[in-house]
Amino acid sequence: EYTDADNNWTGQTSAVQTFFGINQAWQYYVNRHGRNSYDNGGANINAYNEAGFTNSSGNTYWSNASWSQGSQVLRFGDNGNAGAGDDWNATDIVGHEFTHAVTQFSAGLDYNGESGALNESFSDIFGEMVELFSEGAVDWLVGADRGAIRDMTNPNNFNDPDTYLGTNWVAVGGTCDGTNDFCGVHTNSGVQNFWFYLLAVGGTGVNDNGDTYTVQGIGTTSAARIAYRSLTQYLTNSSGYADAKNGAIQAAIDLFGDCSNEVLQCARAWNAVGVNSTDLYGYDIDVDCTILTFVHGLGIDLHYTAFNDIQSDCNIASNGALVDFEAGHVIFLKPGFESGDGFHAFINPCAAPRPAPPVESVVISGAKPELNVPGEAPGFEAWPNPSDGVVNFSFKTDRPSAVRLTVYDGNGQPVYQWQAPDESPAGELKHTWDAQAMPPGLYYAELVTADNRMVQKITRIQR
Repeated sequence: EYTDADNNWTGQTSAVQTFFGINQAWQYYVNRHGRNSYDNGGANINAYNEAGFTNSSGNTYWSNASWSQGSQVLRFGDNGNAGAGDDWNATDIVGHEFTHAVTQFSAGLDYNGESGALNESFSDIFGEMVELFSEGAVDWLVGADRGAIRDMTNPNNFNDPDTYLGTNWVAVGGTCDGTNDFCGVHTNSGVQNFWFYLLAVGGTGVNDNGDTYTVQGIGTTSAARIAYRSLTQYLTNSSGYADAKNGAIQAAIDLFGDCSNEVLQCARAWNAVGVNSTDLYGYDIDVDCTILTFVHGLGIDLHYTAFNDIQSDCNIASNGALVDFEAGHVIFLKPGFESGDGFHAFINPCAAPRPAPPVESVVISGAKPELNVPGEAPGFEAWPNPSDGVVNFSFKTDRPSAVRLTVYDGNGQPVYQWQAPDESPAGELKHTWDAQAMPPGLYYAELVTADNRMVQKITRIQR
């Protein structure tokens, strides 16, 4: 609430603008994303206008705006002069700072390196969406009403990168602190900013890697829904650009379906800004052989899906588990690639994930009899799946047996293990894994008994 004793607001233009911007940010998140305040729990919003800031030399300055995580207060500077026109409280800037609060209470992106760049980018994105919600138009210029500081249509205009690791990219590594903008968080944010602009509006061009791209815009409403779901459901404090790509594509699938145009354009936009894939899903995929070998060695079926091309030089052993390459355009099996039974490659113009292997298949060199290594087995269940916290397991044994349960993350690293203290009797057994501290993503639960080795995929989400 903001009040005035005599109801004369002539000298309080700046404070009124700050109050208006906060109200618009709150209204935007409620009406567009169903979020009740920044914490989604109806928190009161506290702000200071004409606030001062202290630099590393101990001097006070007024040319900034901020969200303070500890005190949970918004601050807006007046640029050090009496005029209100250049204050740091334009509607998109207020929306930007409000979104830092949303990020703290969702993904919690660390404020350094790539995670910090994503933190800044989400604030730029939703700052512009608050401006659009409030004014009915968007200029894609961060802070334009008081003097723009970033351009989402062409980040290079402010010496920010539009391509991952491309021109103007600030190296991430070593000490990240205030002397180097925490490894370029306000600069490297340009990559996701440009991704969002392309996803919303579309565009054609050539990125810094020499890749030609064409993206068909899906509109700001759909693009914002994808970005919001990625931020609040799939990213964690340490997420980088590869995680942002995966989170956005999965969010698009959740919202619009596997084979939707929104998913295709989302993947194309990430490819346009140079965030390419080595993992299971993307526009172009260059298969990471180390991860493939590890996960395949667990007897888990792997389905690589690319909207455009897949390339691989991996050696895929024959062990009874399936490896599928599904591409919308071309599959390149480079020198060094080998595979036996269980490998399938096929072209699907839609390139949507499939629940089962295709009838059409290509088996490449060295075919061998398949081993009896069970994959996902009906005798081993995990629920709820997807899960936002606790995962329950149930499994059956035909005779008394030692039992070991191991959970691996998507990179093949064990993150949890349980072993029955004694030989378990025959019949149904149950166990509970508290996964609340684990980041969202794909996990593999491996159960080993005297007679069987079974695997279940588990998707961890964030509510």
